[in-house]
Parts: sequence; structure tokens; C-alpha cells
Amino acid sequence: MNWTAGLKEIRENHMIRNKSLIAWSLFITLFFLGSAYAWLKFTDAFPVVNVQVDIDREEAARIARETAESQGFSVHNMRTAVLFDLDREVQYYTELEAGGKEVFEKMLTDTLYEPYTWLVRFFQERREAEYLVRLTPNGKVYGFFEKVPEDDPGPNMSESEARSLVAHISRSYNIPLTAYDEVEVSSEIKPGGRMDHVFVYERPDVTLGKDGYYRIRFTITGNKVTQIKQYVEVPEAFRMRYENMRAANRMIANIGLVAMFMVLGVGGLTGLFFLLKRHAVQWKPALYWGGGIAILQIAAFFNQWPLIWMNYDTALSKSGFVFQQVFGFILSGMVLACVMALTFAVAEGLTRMAFPRHIRLWKVWSGPVAATGEIHKQTWIGFLSAGIFFAFTTLFYLMVSRYWNWWSPASPLYDPNILAHILPWLNPLAISLQAGFWEEALFRAIPLAGAALLGERFGRKKWWIGAALVIQALIFGAAHASYANQPAFARVVELFIPSLAFGFLYLHFGLLPGVILHFVYDVVWISLPLFNTSAPGSGIHRILVILLTLFPLWIIYFHRLKLGKQEIKASFLNGNHVVKIPKIEKSPELPLKTGRITPMARGFLFLSGLLFLVIWYHHTSFENEDPGLWAGRAKARMASEAALAERGFELADSVWRVSERVVKPQEREGRFVRQSGGETGYRQLMGTFLSGPAWIVRYARFSGDVPERAEEFRIHVVGDGEIRRFIHRLPEARPAPSLSEEDAEKTAHAFLRARLGLDPRFLKKISVTPQKMPNRTDWTFTWADTMRYLLNTGEGRVSVTVSGNEISQYNPGYIHVPEKWDRDERNRETLRNLIQILSVVLLIIFLMVTAVSSYQSDQHEHVAQKNRILLGGIVFFAGLFHLWNTWPVAHFGLNPAEPLQGQIFRWVAFGVIRNLVLAFCLPLFFLLIRDFESDHMRDKPSMWIGFSAGLCGLGILAAVQSRLPFYQPVWADYSALNARIPFAYLLITRLWNFSILCVVFMILFRGVDRLTGGGVRKRAYGHMAFLSAGFGFSALFFMDTMTSWFVSGLVIFLLSNWAYRIIFRAMPSAIPFMILPFFAAYSYTQIRYEGYPGVLITEGVVLAGLFITALIFSFYLRVKQKKI
Repeated sequence: MNWTAGLKEIRENHMIRNKSLIAWSLFITLFFLGSAYAWLKFTDAFPVVNVQVDIDREEAARIARETAESQGFSVHNMRTAVLFDLDREVQYYTELEAGGKEVFEKMLTDTLYEPYTWLVRFFQERREAEYLVRLTPNGKVYGFFEKVPEDDPGPNMSESEARSLVAHISRSYNIPLTAYDEVEVSSEIKPGGRMDHVFVYERPDVTLGKDGYYRIRFTITGNKVTQIKQYVEVPEAFRMRYENMRAANRMIANIGLVAMFMVLGVGGLTGLFFLLKRHAVQWKPALYWGGGIAILQIAAFFNQWPLIWMNYDTALSKSGFVFQQVFGFILSGMVLACVMALTFAVAEGLTRMAFPRHIRLWKVWSGPVAATGEIHKQTWIGFLSAGIFFAFTTLFYLMVSRYWNWWSPASPLYDPNILAHILPWLNPLAISLQAGFWEEALFRAIPLAGAALLGERFGRKKWWIGAALVIQALIFGAAHASYANQPAFARVVELFIPSLAFGFLYLHFGLLPGVILHFVYDVVWISLPLFNTSAPGSGIHRILVILLTLFPLWIIYFHRLKLGKQEIKASFLNGNHVVKIPKIEKSPELPLKTGRITPMARGFLFLSGLLFLVIWYHHTSFENEDPGLWAGRAKARMASEAALAERGFELADSVWRVSERVVKPQEREGRFVRQSGGETGYRQLMGTFLSGPAWIVRYARFSGDVPERAEEFRIHVVGDGEIRRFIHRLPEARPAPSLSEEDAEKTAHAFLRARLGLDPRFLKKISVTPQKMPNRTDWTFTWADTMRYLLNTGEGRVSVTVSGNEISQYNPGYIHVPEKWDRDERNRETLRNLIQILSVVLLIIFLMVTAVSSYQSDQHEHVAQKNRILLGGIVFFAGLFHLWNTWPVAHFGLNPAEPLQGQIFRWVAFGVIRNLVLAFCLPLFFLLIRDFESDHMRDKPSMWIGFSAGLCGLGILAAVQSRLPFYQPVWADYSALNARIPFAYLLITRLWNFSILCVVFMILFRGVDRLTGGGVRKRAYGHMAFLSAGFGFSALFFMDTMTSWFVSGLVIFLLSNWAYRIIFRAMPSAIPFMILPFFAAYSYTQIRYEGYPGVLITEGVVLAGLFITALIFSFYLRVKQKKI
């Protein structure tokens, strides 16, 4: 019997091995067949163009350098940036409306236009002059552009002399100018006195499609040709239709993002809390993997460093630009690390709970586990499945493109830019690893494991998993729908079956084979350009890509050679994972020093508050430097309708949608005038060349023929209903009479006299710019008004545009800011923005850390769950009301080319998501602002103490800032007028800001209090915290100049340190009333400005709301006193 049973077992094992051998043979055969099919049919399935690139980056730079030198531009000591570029707009227009891919491929071989070109840029830090050369793929000069400072003088040429110079240089570069017609000629007098000319030529005998015109632009600067640009004038109608078409892609992608947040995001957070309650989260390996992948992504950003310089603004210092880029890279990496670590931790934890027979994810590459046959099998499944997936994708695109005419843009197999990377092999691996691991964890592990757990809890587990399998596939496809493919749902259909396959792999094996498959699949796609170049050194990069892609196999075979083949043990499985509950030993509490405020100190503080209130009043200007806006929304609309009727326009309400928005005065021009002419110059130019606040009433269409939707009206209403500007934007193809320059100028002169009350004889003509449209010619005339403009720098200008025989738009006065000042201001502004962003990031990190620590402390035990839900509900529904109340702003910014419903969905959906996040986070912050363990030992609370302290800080800050340079003009706050209910908008925004400041200061003071034991130990850490907070708040509220930021930051540091020691340590409940005077002062200032009707009532309601909120905060912070 024993012998018979043994023989039976041998036969069964033999049959299993035979079945396994057959399965693997079939699987390997499918891999080779799939790979061969994808290889053979690749160019048939995917739109591939053959771009013959005959020069490399170094050769392109050499030719460009010679070109610049030959045109008299010295590139000595200049930095060089090289980019291989594609004119995608021309490509999309050609493929979609001008003949298809065949015409685009033909374009690559004829001489009419070169869509692929080399761009070589020569530039230098803080220098205005730079040079850009455009070359064809075979190295022929295709154009160039020299940027010349506007203040540079130069010998002037007449129009005929400039035209002769164009003819001469066109012969030098073998441009057949005789085949072109001259369609635009313009001239402009630069501030330095130089006359520049622009000539535009167009091919009359051939077009791209129906309305794509081949053109060449020549710019003559003084007596020198500084630009040759060959381009295709793509019709506006196509841009509108393409925008409308792409809106469907964005709509599906937005639905995918919303579903991803609601299903995967909310589900993932629910899963996180589920795991936290069971102490089942393994943070350390998730943080290692998330941080490691984020470091690779940061390295990939830096890997593209040579290409980044193509976007360098030479107005900025090089160090500022480098810091801006590096800071952005690191910040993106930090955010990515947090998101991925959280995703990995939840995905692994849910998988461990839901699938006990899977191998533990964080152990798959440890020695004994990696050496097992199971991990060996799963790894090879991941690699071999890639060939099958490529075959499926190839077959899919072959069918849809051949039988259903689905579109995706053509692309070359070779991209020279990849060789510009410092390490060309790095980016394909870094991007693929991030996408492969994160997307599999997010789209497969979280929903499928969550569904399995729900099925175990509620029954019908297979139905739960089946539903989750379909939902994750749809969300995964929708999330990738933003690609330029048509129809819009193409990627949803394409990725549905692969997503199901990824899901089945996960359900059967876990994450490992799916991650490897996803990683390998993406590596092959992204590294294709590297495998299609014969450039020197590319071979080693290809070898590195292959070796590092096979890294999972090297890990496995290393352990198998070291340990031999291992068997699966029960301890390797999820079901045998032992949850270790950490023993938290509470450190002994050190004594916490609290404070007292004596009756004499209270009286002194009260008198000091009154004194500093007087000081604040003395040092604060209550004069609004703009004229105010007395017309309300209804009056602005009436004025605009009257302006339309006066010009003979009748717009049907059923067709045209009306929206209004208030715009504040021009900020950059205002700063320039304040710096150059002071307050006096600003007041003198206000209303002429500086515009005060204005309503912009917009009339636009969102239905009907898409190209016709380009037409819209924008009417600027100022003061009590006066029309300052009237803009009628006509569709590009709208037919109208084509006036000559002389007739158009007469029309503009007549308008100047009749409408603007200006005599053209006293204006200096600056420029005449024609714009040749398909069925008309538009003319823009610009004059300098030297009589009304009183500053010695800059230029006051007036402009009028004539479209056909109609005045389509005009500007009665604006300031041309000197180029040098503008560049310097951009440099200063960049530094200010960097400091502000850094301050906000530090503040967000500070709040996130405290939010997490709130659940690690026992403070939440003192807050009833119903109170958290109540507060979250108030925040959420107030946010929804605010969303509804601010609809006019969103309505004003809608794009007529896109369907209205999609834009409304995007605005509402992401607004609701934002409110959900805020409603979830804010109650967490509130958990840390009250301390039951120490507050009972503090002094008896008094709101007058806090208010007096706030008045002291307000007066000190005002006195110091009155001695600092501030160039930002003083304006009233008009933002409330944009809302449906202005006082509700102000009430919600001010209460929100007030609440956030109260919470931040309370958390800051609490943290310093705990760290320093009430200010008796580790004082240096407390000073550092207050110093950081001081400069952070100064950056957010007083970043006008670097001096104002630094000095204000020091003052806030000293005030916050003093407030902590004197006020907080004695009575934390006084802090809200300490902050209240700053908001009350702002409201009082707005009342005194009298910027718009009803400001007194609006700000009065806000003040009442702020006082009530401060009371609620104060009572919430109070803890029953105990005798010591």
C-alpha cells in the first residue's frame, strides 16, 4: 500500500511538472510571437515619421555660432542651449484638417516648411541682447532672431531701403522671395529713437490645406536684419475646433481624477485609518521606496539640466534661476515622496490583510524569499508578459487606425534631445519605475484589496472584487485620457483590457509581476529614441538601460547563487505576518512654567494699547490712491448694453452669455510710476494713463459654430458707469473691407477726435502694425502722448485698432514701461516670489506635521467626535456656499471653444473636492490649540488683555513700516464685488484667514511652550521658531521690497516672542483677541477708503463676524481654573 501510494504521488508530481512545462512553453512562445508581431507591425500600427537628422547637437551649435558671427553678433562668453523642436500646431493641423499623415510626411521632404528644426540659443546672465538660430535637421540655416535692447540707438532706414536689405539677405540664404507676396509692412519707433521695420511675405500659389498660409517674417532693426522666421499661419478656426475637440479628452480625464479621488483617495484614507487602528501599517519600507523613487525623479529633473536653459529669462540672475529650478525640483520630489509612501503603505497593508496567501511585498527581494521558485516565476511572468502586451497594443492600434480612423499624432523614433541629458539612460528608468510601482499600488492594490475586505465583511466577496476590477480599469483609462488621441475615449478603450490583466495578476500573485510588467513596458516605450540613434556613446547608454531593466532578475539570481533554491515557507506569507504593537513609553513630563499678569501690568498694557492705537492712526494713510468704483454690477451691465446699442450691436440673450468681473488697477505700471514719480506722479497719471478699478463686462457665445465663438465683446466700465475701453474681438475669418493704411489712419484719427477728445497733431506716431486676415486687414496704430504724460521716464501711449472699417478696440491711455526697469523688476519679483513660496511651503509642512501629531497625542480624546463632525460640516457647507457665491469669477473665465458643461463640471467637482479636504483637515488642527494638562494653571482669561496686546503690535508695526520704502500703490479691496453676495464673500474669506492665523499662532505657541518648558530651557529653539514665523508672515503680508520684508520680519519676530512670554503663558484664550485688532484695522481702513458703495455695511458685518468668532475661539480655549 505504501509503495502504491508513493508511486501515485510520483505520477501526480510528474503530471504537474509536465503541465507546468507545457504552460511555460506556451507562455514563452506567446512572448516571442507577440514580440515578433509588435516588431514587424509597429510602423503599420503606430504613426511613425522618418526624420533624417544629419547633424548632432555639437554641429548645430557650431553652425549657429558661425551664423551669429556672420551677422555681426559676438557670442563670446555667452552660454549655449540647444533643442530639437517640433511645431506641433502645424503637425496637428496638417494631420487633422490639411490632408492627414501623408501630407505631413510629404512636408518633411519638400522645401515649403520645416516642422522639425534645431534651436540654438546664445545668451548671457542679466544681458538683454541674445541670439537664436533655427536650423533644419540637415544643418541648413532656416532662420534667426537677434534680440536688441529697445534703448539701443541705430541708424534709421526708410521703408524702401529696408525692403532692399530684405531682398539682399533672402538671396544670401537662398529664400525664393519672388515666389512670395508682401502682405504686411509695419514700423515702430523704439524709445532709443531707432526705427524698426517688419515685413511679412506669403506664398499666394500654395497653401497648407484650405487656410494654412506659408509665410516669412523679416525684422530690420536700425540698418540690420535681426530676424528671419519661416512659419505657417495656422487658421484660428482650427485652433478653436482643436480646443473643442481636446475638451472631450480633458472632460474624461477630469472625471477620472474625480473618481480617483473619491474612490481611490477616500477609499485609501479609509483604508489607512482601518490599518492604523490595527497597528498594521509598515511605514519604514514604504518611506524607503517612496523616498528612493522620489530621489530618482529629482535626479531625472536634474538630468535635463542642459535643456532647461532654453527657458532661462536673462532678466533674472543665474543664481536666482538655478535656485528657482532646484527648489522646484526638490519640492516636487518631497510631495511625490509623501504621496508615494502613503500609497505604498496603504496598498501593502490592505494587501496583507485581504490576501493572506500572497507573499509579503516587502520581503520579495530579501535573501530567502527572493531565492524561491515562486518569486522566480512571478518575476519571469512580469518580463515575459511585456511582449504579449506589446502585441495587444500593436494589434489594437492597427485595427482602430485602419478600420475606424482613430487618430494619434505621428512621431519619429529618434529624439536628439535625449542625448542632451547628462545620463540618457536615467530618465526612462526613473519615469517607468515611478509609474509602474505607484500606479499598480494605487489602481490595483488599494481598490481590489479594499473590495476583498469589504466582501469579507458584507458577503459576496467575488462580486465586490469583480466590481472593483471593472471600476479600477475604467478609472485607470480615464486618468490617461488627456493624451492627444481621438476619439476622446480612445485610451479608456485601449487600457481597459490591460487594466483587467493587471488586476488579475495582482489578485493571483500580488503586486510584484504587475509592477515588473508595467515597469518593463514603460521602459521600452520611453527608451525607443535611445535605441534608434547611432550617435557616439549611445551604445553604452543602451547597455545600461538593458542591464538596469533586468535588475529584478539580477537580484533573484544573486540570492539563488548565494543561498540555492529555497522553498516557500509559511512565514513568507501575508497571513503569517505578526503585527507588533509598539510600546509607547511616555516620557516624564518636565515642569511647564506658566505666567501671570499682575493688575498693574494689566493696567499698563491697557494704556499702552490705547497709546499705540493713536500711533497706528497717526502713521496710517486713509487715502485711497485710486478713484474708486461706484458702479455696481447691474449699472456696469446697463452701461455696457448702452455702449453696444450706440455702436449698433444687438446681442440676443438666448445666444450671448454675459459675465462681469472687477479688475484692480494695473500693478506693474503702478509700481513703476510710484518708483519714478512718487505719490504725486501717481495721482497725476491716474485716470489718464493709469486706470482705476474697472468692471469688465464680457459677452461671449458657447454654442453654435465653433470658429464663430471667437467673437466676443469686452467693455471696461469705470467710476460711476463711464466706458473706458470697448473691445470687439472678431473671428479671424470674418469678412470686412480691407482699408489702405491711409484710410485706416483717417478712421483712427476721426475716432481720436470724436471719442477720446485727442488731437492727432499733438500725438507722436510710434507704430503702424497691419495684420493680414483671410478676408480683411486689421490695422493697429500706436501714438505717444507727450503732452499729458508728465514723467521723465517711460512713455504714455494711446492705441486704436481698425478691423475692416470698424474701430474694434482702443486704449485711451497706458504706460510703456522701460525695458530695463521691467527686467530689473522681474528679477526682484522672482526673488520675492521664491521667498513667498518657501514661506508657504514651510507653513504647510508645519501644519501637516502638527495634524499628524494630533492623532499621535492624546489631545483628540478631549474633543467629542460630534464636535469634529460639526466643525467639518460647517467648513464644508460654508465652502459650498462660497463656491456658489464666487461663480461670477469662474463664469467670466470660461473658454468659448470648450463645451460649457465640461467646464462647469470641472469647476464644481474640484471645488467640492477642495472643500472636502479642508473639512477633513481643519478639525485636526483644532485638536492642538487647547491643552487640558497645563491651561488650568494659567491666569484668569481676559479678552481686553489680548486686544490691548494686539493694539500694541499694530502700532509698533505701523510706526516701523512708515519709515520703510513701499512702492505698491494704496488701493481699496474690490474683490468682494466679484461675488454674488459681496458681504458673504468678505465674511467667509476674512473669517477663514482669521481662523487660520489663530490656529497657526496657537500651534506655534503650543509647540514652543512644550519644547522650552514655558521658556525656561532650549530657548534657542524657541527663538528660531519665532524668527522663522516672523520672516514667513512678513513674506506673506509685507513682501513689497526686500527691506520691508526683512525689517517687518524682525519686528514680527520680536512681537511674537513678546506675545508668547507675556500673553500666551498667562492666558492662551487671549490670543484670538490679540489677532483681532489687525483685522479690525484693515476693515476700518477699507471703510475710510470708500472704494465702493455699501463698504460701510459690508465691513461692519465682517467686523461683527470677526468679533463673534474671536469670542468662540476664546471660550473654546478656556479651561476651568484650578488653584495651585
